[in-house]
Amino acid sequence: MPPHGTQHLPALRVFLGPPDPEITEEEARYESILARVSDPQMRKRYEAEIARMRLDSILEQKRERELKQQLANAEAQFRRQQAEWEALRQQATERQESNERNLARLKEEQTKQAAEPVEL
Repeated sequence: MPPHGTQHLPALRVFLGPPDPEITEEEARYESILARVSDPQMRKRYEAEIARMRLDSILEQKRERELKQQLANAEAQFRRQQAEWEALRQQATERQESNERNLARLKEEQTKQAAEPVEL
């Protein structure tokens, strides 16, 4: 019914908060179990068991996330080490090639010196 002296209702300007989160399949199962239990003692036991199961589920998810993170860290470390080894291998190859060039140049110089006549 509109306020006295008006013909329409005032607009409602209230924020009711964010929408309720989606109910997961697991939570829906728990709710359906609890909905069938009318005995208060049994309901308490079921609620405690459900709370324990939820906690176990949360802890298992946490362990899975930690294991995934450890695996990602190990893979990243492996890639870093592999890159370091590749850089060291490249440096060793470059040193080897440089040494071979220097050796070839020395042999060439020795050959030139041996071919030159010796002045007395």
